[in-house]
Amino acid sequence: MVVVRRVEIVVGRYRPDRDGVSAYVERLVAALPAVGLRATVTEWPGVWHFRPRADSDLVHVQFAPSAYSYSGGIGLAPLGTRLPLVTTLHEYGWWTWTPLERPDVLAAAEQRLSRLFERPGRWDRETLLLAPASRALVVTGRGHADVVRDRLGRAARVIPIGANVGVAYPGDRMAARRELGLAADVPLVAFFGFVHPVKGLRYLIEAVAALRASSAPGLRIVAVGGWRSLAWPDEEADAFIDELRGLAADAGLPDEALTFTGFADEEAASRWLRAADLAALPFTHGITAKSGSLLTCWAHGLPVVATEPPDGPDEDAVGAVLPARPRDAATLRTALGRLLQDEAERTRLAAVGAERMAGRTWAAVATAHAALYDEVLGS
Repeated sequence: MVVVRRVEIVVGRYRPDRDGVSAYVERLVAALPAVGLRATVTEWPGVWHFRPRADSDLVHVQFAPSAYSYSGGIGLAPLGTRLPLVTTLHEYGWWTWTPLERPDVLAAAEQRLSRLFERPGRWDRETLLLAPASRALVVTGRGHADVVRDRLGRAARVIPIGANVGVAYPGDRMAARRELGLAADVPLVAFFGFVHPVKGLRYLIEAVAALRASSAPGLRIVAVGGWRSLAWPDEEADAFIDELRGLAADAGLPDEALTFTGFADEEAASRWLRAADLAALPFTHGITAKSGSLLTCWAHGLPVVATEPPDGPDEDAVGAVLPARPRDAATLRTALGRLLQDEAERTRLAAVGAERMAGRTWAAVATAHAALYDEVLGS
């Protein structure tokens, strides 16, 4: 068996407090030493400056277009190294790199040329040379593996992620509520993740306002997570929070009914999740089991209401969440109201979520990476 002494993990910008891919890398790097690997993190310096460390045995690129400011430069990383490359495709199948805006006719021609070169494995419309030149491709969900197979004619290794936040708070629900100053009988729905327009919080606010006016007068929302991220400028993020607060006020929600925690350390985030009765993830693009937000809620034993992807439910999430339609406060309200009234259903969903978490620990993720690295270096 080949022993990997050091893996160099390349990311766009390394800010675990502001970026989901960075948070994933932080977790992975922390878990790898337990399986005999040492990992360093390198922020992408640009194609003309990228040279791996002299003691690296393998380079592992973490790819998501937004992490590299939608620049195609990372796609030329293979030109900067002779070391074996592995690439994890955190996002795939929706974006096409192009340096300029194209008229429709040119864009169509460009797509036909991309398909011509993709099938032989010479080029990729999203990652340029990166995916074709990588010895192995990793995806975190089966949907992306299907896209890779259909487009590039290759098999990608599916390695599910673990929870973004583990159960770091040692107490139970009542202890968490005492520390947070919450009464035992106040119903609390938690959102977890970076706050951004695509996360659908405006629909959750509308749904909770309607429930407070009808069947759940004390219902509260806590949004566990920061809003300043690498996805947009700080001033836009702050303005969006002000907008959401305004929407809540217009809907009749008092100030205490909506809490934004901001970026919270692991124990603080875990405390809020332990205090909650259920979770709502109303993402406008829907939820799959590759969502760190969903896995974190499952890990904390929360029953989850989540929106379905536009192309149909993810089979790994079916039966483990109560579905709602994206951008639809009415179905969200109905699902939340059902769970608030049905303790047996809350218990069932929480149990199924816990079952789905089996094998999705960071130790399992690290072990799967170690096996893949051995295969790559051994070949």
